[in-house]
Amino acid sequence: MFVSSPRVNAFAQDLWSDGARLRIGDVSVELKVDSKRTAIEVAHLYADYPKESTGKLCDHEITVSGTLLRRRNYYRGLVNRQIVARINCDYPFKAFPKDHALPVIESALNWCVARSNCDQLMLHAAVAELDRFLCVMPGVSGAGKSTLCAALVSEGWRLLSDEFALVRLEDGRIQPHPRPISLKNESIDLIDERYKNVDLSRAYPETAKGRVA
Repeated sequence: MFVSSPRVNAFAQDLWSDGARLRIGDVSVELKVDSKRTAIEVAHLYADYPKESTGKLCDHEITVSGTLLRRRNYYRGLVNRQIVARINCDYPFKAFPKDHALPVIESALNWCVARSNCDQLMLHAAVAELDRFLCVMPGVSGAGKSTLCAALVSEGWRLLSDEFALVRLEDGRIQPHPRPISLKNESIDLIDERYKNVDLSRAYPETAKGRVA
């Protein structure tokens, strides 16, 4: 359960009005949303991340906004509220239900990371660290990387990445890129029941990856 604070509320206001710039690992992103509820949800997750000056160029610009799509079936007058994510000048994803804004933003951030680190070896893996020992957990989607990563972090490990292991070619070290861990389906209840002090967003049903939080 998230608790609002002046810092969270101020960051949400920026996201909802002119947009806000933040740094995640070595990637800088300008993010703007047109929904106050979405802004608050994003602010709860990212309010403590370093902020970028508006006078600097950023690596990517993400705008998540609503759109109206008319269903092409016998319900001619039926209008379906959707959202789209524009990244820079591109629309890499199809439209999603309006209630799925936060999962869409997380997918957009994954897209930005994948496009920004072409000079590094990129592995589809979660990474956690304890006492300078790294645990790299590669696997296909649904293999349990995020579940195990969330458990390790809840036991005192340090989160380096939930989605990508970014290996620097010049020295073989891993570039940290910590973001909120994305749990799916049964993993949400498993982690919530085992670790009572974790902060979970609300669960989003029927996304492309099932139920996520």
